Amino acid sequence: PVSVALPLSKFLSLTGFGMGLCLSGMAMPAKLAGFLDLRAWDPSLLFVLGGAHLLKTPLMQLWVRLDADTDARPRPVFMTEFACRGANTTTIDFSLVAGSAIFGVGWAMTGLCPGPAIICLVAPQDLLGAEMGSALLFNASFIAGGCLHKCLLKEALLYSSSSKTK
Repeated sequence: PVSVALPLSKFLSLTGFGMGLCLSGMAMPAKLAGFLDLRAWDPSLLFVLGGAHLLKTPLMQLWVRLDADTDARPRPVFMTEFACRGANTTTIDFSLVAGSAIFGVGWAMTGLCPGPAIICLVAPQDLLGAEMGSALLFNASFIAGGCLHKCLLKEALLYSSSSKTK
């Protein structure tokens, strides 16, 4: 049934994602820092991204073709639509640019991005080279940033709707 399939598919997908990050070395903050350091650039992250894209692209095309309604946008297997807001948009706006810049600053400062930061909470320190304290601080800050964004977005929507009714 769908009620079991959705959480199971999420669990298996994220487990595969985590294994891929660890296997490729991309969960190691030093590896990520090497990609961002232009003086001693380590291009291996490009191979991970390229390999993932080379696998995802034909599978996505096959998935879209196998969908009964070929004119419809791609949709998840166990849901009627993607859960994230704006998943099918191509608009480049202030929110996208500002969010990307803030994410990039945080990534450069810590050497962690969300996937590896979560892995660092459970993986042995000697495996990844990240301290547990850094991972805890990153994840707490990441959650706080998400909550702050949600509060600011809610305020902006309330302000927008109240200014339209005047």
